[in-house]
Amino acid sequence: LVDPAKVNLRLTVFARIWLKSQDPQTVNQFVESIREVPEVVECHLMAGDCDFFLRIVVADLDAYRQFQIHRLNKIPNIQSIKTEIPLQNIKQTTELPIW
Repeated sequence: LVDPAKVNLRLTVFARIWLKSQDPQTVNQFVESIREVPEVVECHLMAGDCDFFLRIVVADLDAYRQFQIHRLNKIPNIQSIKTEIPLQNIKQTTELPIW
């Protein structure tokens, strides 16, 4: 695993995405677009309030703002983006609870 601070990717941002429509073509187009975005390190199709939940890593808040303007907002059929910025990482692991 890479230490994000050592590669100047200190900021983790979570973004909730709502699409204009949930038809298969719109969803698939979003999925294909987001797979091409290296700053998005996780993308989850959600049941519940939003359509997708993203984990994004960037250098800092300004880098995220530029990413949102120039990359995320360019993806077709996004209706809304809600950004969540964590204050502290309490726990992050790749271990699985195998007993």
